[in-house]
Amino acid sequence: MADHLAAVTACTFSPNRYLLVTSSADNTCRVFGLEILERVPKRKVISPPKGPCVFSPNGALLAFCSDFHTCSMWKVATGECASVLDGHTADINSIAFSPDGSVLATSSDDSTCRVWDVQTGKCLHTCKGHTARVTSAVFSPDGSLVVSGSDDGTCRLWDISSGSWIRTIEGHTTDVQCFFSPTRYVLATFASKQPCRFWDLAGDGGDRTLEGHSGELTSCLFSPDGELVAYSSTDNTCGIWDASTGKLVRKVEGHTRKVNSCVFSPASSLLVSCSDDRTSRIWEVNTGRCLHVLKAHSSPVLSSVFSPDGSLLATMSADKTCRLWDVHTGECIRTLRGHFGKVLSCAFSPVEYKMTCMDVYACHVWNLDVQE
Repeated sequence: MADHLAAVTACTFSPNRYLLVTSSADNTCRVFGLEILERVPKRKVISPPKGPCVFSPNGALLAFCSDFHTCSMWKVATGECASVLDGHTADINSIAFSPDGSVLATSSDDSTCRVWDVQTGKCLHTCKGHTARVTSAVFSPDGSLVVSGSDDGTCRLWDISSGSWIRTIEGHTTDVQCFFSPTRYVLATFASKQPCRFWDLAGDGGDRTLEGHSGELTSCLFSPDGELVAYSSTDNTCGIWDASTGKLVRKVEGHTRKVNSCVFSPASSLLVSCSDDRTSRIWEVNTGRCLHVLKAHSSPVLSSVFSPDGSLLATMSADKTCRLWDVHTGECIRTLRGHFGKVLSCAFSPVEYKMTCMDVYACHVWNLDVQE
């Protein structure tokens, strides 16, 4: 899958994982049908895609950032442009659909977050208040709030129905990343060289500072069941916090260099860490026991992803390969070669043992049922 003529900047699956869309600096988006591994005829866009492509929850629309400070929405079935969201005065950094797909939020370098009606393409609200670029916007699980994170060190909560400001979350001094619990009305935030914080939005609104690491955080994420939050750090460790209390319940050590990322298994029972020491480790969440040390990569391991059923693990490395591992045995069962640069991201498809990997030049789809 190397049809683009310039760097592939982003890729994403449709909700049913039967379509893969890539955006590129060659001014096109391309839609690939994974079931038959053939590329759907390319759809030339009015302006070059820039940054992430995001599917609506029902998979009917595809939204992506463009140059000229706009966001375009396209009908996946026909390739027709449904609407162009025009209103920002600087680059758009992120796009997010509400859980029900009725509205869309964009964040921009113009220090605002905008909320759009998906059906009409009209701007419903312009959320102003940040004093620096807004880098992210995320919806609450029930879709009633959008939270914007900014380089001004704050997050702001906005009411979707009215667009009114509800609250400013302070406690960081640099660019803030925020993410919601999948099951609770709890927001977690973290920033460069600063601790992670929990904000109880349903209770008293107070915050907890999550402690336990001595280095800079490289990633934070909730477990799929919403009970735990894991972190990875430059201090060579990973840790697990209780999402209800904010207390550190487990710290796992074993890596000899910084840990770049961590990920929970679909059942929330395992945690995988990826490190600059060229290894990944599979940890048992309940005990903190290291089940397997995955050794095969020749350069730092950047990230990993579980297959939907949790039986396989894919690890991505700066050595230009993606490796597949049997989670139960820790055995490397496949090495996916052919990338031209470090492998940045990977996603499994439920469509019969297929997965996609993206490097800085191209997006590759692999049929895992075929031997090398």
